Amino acid sequence: MKQGLTNDFIIRGYRLGDEYPVLEMFNEVFNQNREISHWHWKYRDHPWGSHYVSLALTPEGLPVAHYGGYPVRMTMNSPRNPSREFLTFQLGDKMTRAEFRNVGLRTKSLLARVFFHFRDLYGQNTPFGYGFGAHHSLRLGILLFKYMNVEKIPYRRIELSQLKHSWRSKFFRSFSGVSVEEVFDVDVTWTELFNRVAPHYSCLTTRSSEYLRWRYLKRPDKKYLLLALRQKSRLAGWSVFSRNGGMIEWVDGLFDPMYGHFTGQMLDYLKNHLIAAEARYIHCWFPTRPNWWDSILKDLGFVSLQEPNDIHLTGPIFTEPGSEMFLRENFYYTMGDSDLY
Repeated sequence: MKQGLTNDFIIRGYRLGDEYPVLEMFNEVFNQNREISHWHWKYRDHPWGSHYVSLALTPEGLPVAHYGGYPVRMTMNSPRNPSREFLTFQLGDKMTRAEFRNVGLRTKSLLARVFFHFRDLYGQNTPFGYGFGAHHSLRLGILLFKYMNVEKIPYRRIELSQLKHSWRSKFFRSFSGVSVEEVFDVDVTWTELFNRVAPHYSCLTTRSSEYLRWRYLKRPDKKYLLLALRQKSRLAGWSVFSRNGGMIEWVDGLFDPMYGHFTGQMLDYLKNHLIAAEARYIHCWFPTRPNWWDSILKDLGFVSLQEPNDIHLTGPIFTEPGSEMFLRENFYYTMGDSDLY
């Protein structure tokens, strides 16, 4: 079924009940079996806002193109200025049903029209959106939406048997009062840690307890391991892991730089956890910023490699022309900042 006139279609935002036909379209386009609980978690139940979705529909009401995202609060820090927080979006689930991809050319295509609708409806007070793309998705974003191509994903990997520990970690471990524990909930102390250490990261997602609870503890279709690093009773850092085949995914992490050298102690705990049974590698996304964190990862033995799927950090500029350079120089992000893990 092809229709050649772009004005045959309705372009609008989300309405109650759209999630069911949209989910059907997603599973058809991406050959997946995603359940409605994931859609509700991602687009309805986010603590910072819901239903950031733009759609193209036939006159009969069938969704045929979709562009959506979930809100992200970012905290930016500068040595000369106080911290400030702003809203942006992690953008994903861009799709058009196969039989409608020839409707309209380039910026008149249905996918471009739903993007412009999203930009005009939600992006007016937002400097940029961001996402992660590769191959056709990346080329399409640059061509149709004038996406930034910020950088290739900073992919790192280590063989579990090759983990190293600095002399400082080994020497002070017995006297430091530092311990590692698995946690099943997060409280206000996780927000307090973020507020304390955010100035050491320049720019990053606001990793408050509210956000972390939504992102890792309430996701219905994936289980994560959360580990806390404590100096006596005080939270000094944390990490999130998951298992994918023979790989351990180091999905997220945040540390007080005073205790970053105890990261090896956390990875020792991980090695002896059930999640690591018969796993060979840990892999992760961590940029070279901040420098102190990059040095810790190198000391542990992590090596930088080409990301296997050639994924790039990308996204549209909404209101701030300098966003591409800003992200390239300042943005600390992990696998958990994407919707891929």
